[in-house]
Amino acid sequence: MTEGLQELLDRVAIDCCSTLVPPAAATPVPVDADQPPIELVAVIGFSGDQVRGAIGLCGSLDALRRTHPSTAAGETTSLSDLEDWIGESANQLMGRLKVQLQRYGVSMWMGTPLVLRGVSVTVATGDSVRRYSLETSSGEQFTFWLDLQLDPNVVLPNQPPVQANEPAPGDLLLF
Repeated sequence: MTEGLQELLDRVAIDCCSTLVPPAAATPVPVDADQPPIELVAVIGFSGDQVRGAIGLCGSLDALRRTHPSTAAGETTSLSDLEDWIGESANQLMGRLKVQLQRYGVSMWMGTPLVLRGVSVTVATGDSVRRYSLETSSGEQFTFWLDLQLDPNVVLPNQPPVQANEPAPGDLLLF
């Protein structure tokens, strides 16, 4: 993966992460950095004519519990609730990533989230893997990784073409 493509993916991924659990700050983490214990992980595969890969989102049960919408309402959350929450969060993250990459001319189809628990997961290292640390303003930490394999003949623009009246992630569109 070229340095330019890495920078582009970092910009897109950090933008997607920051809209997922606001207020949050996402920073690229080298793939060989120490990995916190993973208690729940959601993985979504994707493919297209020019691209294939997967994303993953993981966090501790405590971090998931503290960011779950029911917690803010004073309700308790079950393990099943937390599994649904990380799966939905990964799905939203993948949707945001898909929309952002479409702006650069990369189309893909995505699978459904697969939630894993009770397993040991180590994120692969390699040229196609980028990993990000996501921390909310109250200190909850998540790890997001992107394993993207792009056709080597594809050249992405440094900036996406400007689209007039383009909706932002999370915008409500009424017809």
